[in-house]
Amino acid sequence: MVRWWEEWQLRVLALSSLFLQCFLFVSATFRRYRIPALFRACIWLAYLGSDALAIYGLATLFNRHRNRQAAAGGGGRGGSSMVEVMWAPVFLTHLGGQDSISAYNIEDNELWARHAVAMSSQAAVSVYVFCRSWSGGAVPLRCPVVLFVAGFLKMGHRLWALRRASIVRLAAVSSSARHRRSDDATAEEDQEQGHVSLDSYVRQASEPATMNTDHEQRNDGENQNRRAARRRSRKQRDQLLAPKILDALMELFIDFPAPYARRLGYLRSFMALHSYDAYYDLCNLLDLAFQFFYTKKNAAYTTAGVFLWSLNFMLAITAAAGFDGLDSNKAGLDRDDVRVTYILLCSAIAMEFSTLLWLADAKWVPLWMLPPEMQRTVVQLNLIGFAARSRWPTTPMRIAALFGCKNYVNQHWYLEHRSSTARTVEFIRRDVKHGWAELRSAGDYRRFSDRRGQWTLRRELCSRELGWSVTELPFDEAVVVWHVATTMCLHCTDIPPAAADADERAAAACSMEISNYMMYLLLFQPGMLMPGTQQSLFAVACREIRHALGDRVFRQRLSERDLARWLAGGDEPTAAEEGGGGGRHLADARRLAGAVMRLDAGRRLRVIGGVWVEMICYSASRCRGFLHSKSLGAGGEFLTVVWLLLHRMGMESLADKLQRPELPEPADAAGE
Repeated sequence: MVRWWEEWQLRVLALSSLFLQCFLFVSATFRRYRIPALFRACIWLAYLGSDALAIYGLATLFNRHRNRQAAAGGGGRGGSSMVEVMWAPVFLTHLGGQDSISAYNIEDNELWARHAVAMSSQAAVSVYVFCRSWSGGAVPLRCPVVLFVAGFLKMGHRLWALRRASIVRLAAVSSSARHRRSDDATAEEDQEQGHVSLDSYVRQASEPATMNTDHEQRNDGENQNRRAARRRSRKQRDQLLAPKILDALMELFIDFPAPYARRLGYLRSFMALHSYDAYYDLCNLLDLAFQFFYTKKNAAYTTAGVFLWSLNFMLAITAAAGFDGLDSNKAGLDRDDVRVTYILLCSAIAMEFSTLLWLADAKWVPLWMLPPEMQRTVVQLNLIGFAARSRWPTTPMRIAALFGCKNYVNQHWYLEHRSSTARTVEFIRRDVKHGWAELRSAGDYRRFSDRRGQWTLRRELCSRELGWSVTELPFDEAVVVWHVATTMCLHCTDIPPAAADADERAAAACSMEISNYMMYLLLFQPGMLMPGTQQSLFAVACREIRHALGDRVFRQRLSERDLARWLAGGDEPTAAEEGGGGGRHLADARRLAGAVMRLDAGRRLRVIGGVWVEMICYSASRCRGFLHSKSLGAGGEFLTVVWLLLHRMGMESLADKLQRPELPEPADAAGE
């Protein structure tokens, strides 16, 4: 076994490195979806292990050939040893990585300089190993030289892609481009932009919203073909690669405010789309952003990128053709080494050719064949259900508690994934569209952008009864209180299943999904929910519910629905509820649920749905673009879809809110 390992060690390393490269090439494209945690962990290990395995292969190659005379006199393997030395540039090409995964995390793009230093040292080691080990022979020198050139180009291409996707570079380039456009007085967009003020923008933007309201009502009854909308969006993908569209999208991710003229164009075009067309338009933009930040595609569609791919492909063919002319028997080459070399060279040609299919956006697996949880989903986490599992733990929860990983089990075991993203997006888009029809001034526009429930309560004439829940509470506490109250109200409301009530049932389902999703953000993505969010509020509210259960005798296991109904019909808050964590969240939720339940059924659903739409829009518009781009590497968040929806609907982003000038005071206020 020791002798076999000494003979096959380098071959095993070369083939293992090739296997990891093939695995990364095929599997890395699935990172844009919510793939299982085990599959994502395998991609992460392959991403880290591929470089380590290639470096280990170079070290093994150097150790085997550090004494050239001993290697040549070891039983006639001198010619074969030169074949092994030719694997040094192959390891270098593997260190260049695959086009489908240039970065695993968004931070890798910011550390492109560190990658440059590491790649330079790796290239130097590879050249040193080759020069110390090469002694000519039957293998022509042009084969390894061609492979070295291909390896240098692949490493340079990867560094170029990392640097292009760096947030710091994007900010510098976008700032310089804006400065040049502002100096160019002949630019048509800038001329229009100079005449568009905030008041003029609001006035022009509200006109298409008013005209499209009736159009939307007529077309909502039509049976939209989802596959037809997907085909139309696929045909329009190439239009997104235009430099202006890509630059505008990247400015959004680096928190640059968009000019009013550009927002007006986005708003008019987006309002004219049907529901599925609008949804797939957002998905195309998110896919484009993912490819820009995490793959080499951001540098592949340029002229230099196409030239580099063509040159790499021709170099791989040249190396394979030069080695193919050898006669292994006459040259004294080992057949196993020759077979491994053929596998390495042919695989390099195959992967370079497959890159062309990847650049053409060909999918390995059709989207409709993926399970729902691997597509864009709305993650669901219910606080009352979480408390029920804590009160009556399941077998996986008991096992996880022993190992201290209860939160991890809740994250990957009990989270639900609803594939109703398109319906929820249309629910939010319709609300924003109706809101645009009510805007008349710049003040209305800013109040509408800052809403987190007040707009709906004012429209439904219940600000006096419910206004305290959105104005007097911090945002994270308001999310907890409204989540518990929504669960109580919707579980206590029996919505008739008649076809005439389809809109009410859809509103109830979307409201519950948004509520559960924001509770997921509170626990697992608090930075995206709101800067300064207290993640401990989830544990505090859960403890209050458990304390409320502890005051009663409950031997039987209650379902989430029964538990919500019991909490809604409970007595006045007890001392355990008031002191359980110092929050009174359960008491406030009962008070809020009681006030909402006194409304009639239709008004109740409008209030709940409107408040949750405003809350998720409030959260999305205050999340940094860097966090949205970071979430794309882990499958993306539904909040990013909402954030991009608000951008296309002409609403304010975080940069607009932080840098907007103060509105002039009214004349009567100025006189005082």
